[in-house]
Amino acid sequence: MVRESSVHSVYLIDANDRVAWVNDAWRAFAAENGAPRLADGVIGTSLWPYLAGAEAEAMYRVLFDRVREGRTIVVPYRCDAPARMRRFELVLTPAAAGAVECATHVLGEWARPTVPLLDAAIARTDEFLHMCGWCKRVDLGEWVETDEAVRRLGLFEQASMPTITHGICPECTDRVMAQVG
Repeated sequence: MVRESSVHSVYLIDANDRVAWVNDAWRAFAAENGAPRLADGVIGTSLWPYLAGAEAEAMYRVLFDRVREGRTIVVPYRCDAPARMRRFELVLTPAAAGAVECATHVLGEWARPTVPLLDAAIARTDEFLHMCGWCKRVDLGEWVETDEAVRRLGLFEQASMPTITHGICPECTDRVMAQVG
């Protein structure tokens, strides 16, 4: 494991589900991960276009509803990079005027061999590959780890990668729904 830390980044979603504020760690993470335009460009915009898939949006809407009822919810997730495996937890806390504070905590980060499927700079085909937005497993008729999906599909030998679409696997759906009970 490379590092462990407490709070990584924090952002605030207002009562109308717009990004109201992000901290400096959030800005740095966006820049480090190839999305510098998001550093401040998200302020005042709706959260929903940034989520991939109707399943993820529906899950977040349920989570935000529960938080706005006064609950704090903690949900584990992964946010991998091509050469890094990263485990986080998202802590959703009620804030003033119906806002939701979203704080990410790094649980662990590990170096790993580069996974071309996760490299946004690699050309994409019209073929779609369904990935869980929470655990990063891939649906191949069964949900498997990203590295296993790359191996099974022979993606190391290909110059372009399938386009990734996101959803939520049944295991993550159950785990998250248990949090909102």
